[in-house]
Amino acid sequence: MKPRTRILAALLVLILAIGLAVLWGCISGAGDDDDAFDDDAGDDDTGDDDDDDDSAGEPPQAPGDLAVDEVKKYQATLSWTDNSGNESGFVLERKTGSEDWEQVAQLDADVAGATDTGLECDGASYSYRVKAFNDAGDSDYSDQADTVTLDCWTTETVDATDEVGTYSSIAVDAGDDVHIAYFNETDKDLKYAVYQTDDWTVDTVDEGGNVGYYCSLALDEGGFAHFSYFDTVTDDLKYATNMGQAWTIETADATGTVGLFTSIAVDGNEQAFIAYHDQGLYDLKYATNASDAWTTGILDSASEVGMDTSIAVEAGGIVHVTYTDSTLLTLKYASKDLVTATSETVDSIGMPGYQTSLVRSNGESHVSYLGVGGVLRYGVRNASQWTLQTVDSDGQVGLDSSLALDAGRHAHISYWDLDNQDLKYAQNVSGAWTVLTVDSEGDVGSDTSIALDSAGRPHISYYDETNGDLRHATTAEMQ
Repeated sequence: MKPRTRILAALLVLILAIGLAVLWGCISGAGDDDDAFDDDAGDDDTGDDDDDDDSAGEPPQAPGDLAVDEVKKYQATLSWTDNSGNESGFVLERKTGSEDWEQVAQLDADVAGATDTGLECDGASYSYRVKAFNDAGDSDYSDQADTVTLDCWTTETVDATDEVGTYSSIAVDAGDDVHIAYFNETDKDLKYAVYQTDDWTVDTVDEGGNVGYYCSLALDEGGFAHFSYFDTVTDDLKYATNMGQAWTIETADATGTVGLFTSIAVDGNEQAFIAYHDQGLYDLKYATNASDAWTTGILDSASEVGMDTSIAVEAGGIVHVTYTDSTLLTLKYASKDLVTATSETVDSIGMPGYQTSLVRSNGESHVSYLGVGGVLRYGVRNASQWTLQTVDSDGQVGLDSSLALDAGRHAHISYWDLDNQDLKYAQNVSGAWTVLTVDSEGDVGSDTSIALDSAGRPHISYYDETNGDLRHATTAEMQ
């Protein structure tokens, strides 16, 4: 080998040796650094805590002890035990019968209870389960808890003193307090019951002789009561109000035998309008105190008319009345503005039109009434056209009907099933009529009257013939 070649080979060996040495140093240094990190990690208390903390990548533990603590008509209140400290929240699920589970609430961490609202009442069955969750996943579900909701309708006796409860008339004020006017058959008095807070209070409005027949109640915007009724001693139409705190009683019409089949409405100015029958002249009459003093007029005198009246009043004192024509055996409708009064036949098939109940809404007239054969009928007048239908035809079922409309202008009707002596209720909220029996304990359900509270839930007053009591039925929670 030549000298120059030897020198180059030596240089290459030297360079290779230096490179290997450097490479070995890098590898050795990296290993030393790793050993140092592991030692720090081993000495780090925080790292030890992470090994013990159940929040480090672990789903939470399943909640326990799920229970339904309270059940009402439309809601259930539940509670459970929080078994973990690392949940982000909880998911409550519900199912009905064999249906699939659905989520009804997602709740924050550390919450151990919830109230599920919007349930169906009347013995609907519900099942619940709950789970916890965090970023690592969901816990197992809790055990299942089952419940059944309460009956939709609650019935109660309002007044059991003497023989009371006929001619009942009900109204609900803006605060959802319930007001009922009714007749005391024993003492021949006009009585008044009010439900406020958690109890009924009962008062006698007029006890001057033999008064209170055909009583009708309306509330003004301030919640004050206005009554119309018949005084059989004087054969007069009477009026009473508590607008002045104490009761004020007046005679609205004393011309002949007047004041049977009364119905009262109050306008926005707290002025009363009363429809009633003139027994002497067989006319349909009306009376009002809109001009402070009482004035009266005739709405229909074509034949023997004016029984079973129901009145509604609109702004400007425009009056609408449904009533019976006993000569022609028809249901009739009258209206009166400031100038003229008109009347027309609504239904003339068979012998319809008894025991009418009228409501005005959005320019339409709605009426429930007793149809031929004892069926329950319902009609709507849009412009000048009446649309009529049968609601319940299962025997003689449509007596003493009373009508109310909810905010969606759906009809709610209370009525008396004479054949079975039951209180019944019908509504068309879904578009089709739903009919059910509210109370069947004894001979109950006559002299019905219905009103809706601010939530659209019905309140019905009615007479218990078996016990001689005034009763009240509702789907609302009475506190």
